[in-house]
Amino acid sequence: MPEKRGLFGKFDIKHPLAQEMEQVASANRQKRLDPEEMVEWARRHPQSKLHGEFNWNDSRAAQLYRIEQARRLIQVYIEVVVPDRPPVRAWVSLPEDRGTSGGYRRMRDVMANAVQREHLLADAYREMELFKSRYANLDALANVFRAIDAALRRRQRRGGKGGRGGAGRKPGGRKKR
Repeated sequence: MPEKRGLFGKFDIKHPLAQEMEQVASANRQKRLDPEEMVEWARRHPQSKLHGEFNWNDSRAAQLYRIEQARRLIQVYIEVVVPDRPPVRAWVSLPEDRGTSGGYRRMRDVMANAVQREHLLADAYREMELFKSRYANLDALANVFRAIDAALRRRQRRGGKGGRGGAGRKPGGRKKR
């Protein structure tokens, strides 16, 4: 039986999940949405939409939690690829690996494979767009948003291909000679 993924993405303030989350935050003294309080609220309200978003089978939930801990360890593991340059993530998740099987690939292998490198670069551009939409109301980031827009325009002019860190670069970002 496939694992229930839950509701991810944007939803309207009128959505039942949003309303329930507002209830949890309203009950908090600082009006913050606290994850522990959210779980406890959902436990006390088994008919709620929030309740349905959690796995209440403790054995399965524990296994899922350990998998999430493994993901966090993978994401923070770094290695020095090029001396005198900042370290880079040792493992990356490509969009095509996130579907059914999951898993991470070595960054150096991805950078050595033109197709995988392009997928990673496309993912980075998507993340830039997400960053921009998430923080669009922060005027202090206007220069960052202009740089993102410029990078996205350059990529679009190239037909969505290449760019810094793309084809023609060795792992670590140095240009091939």
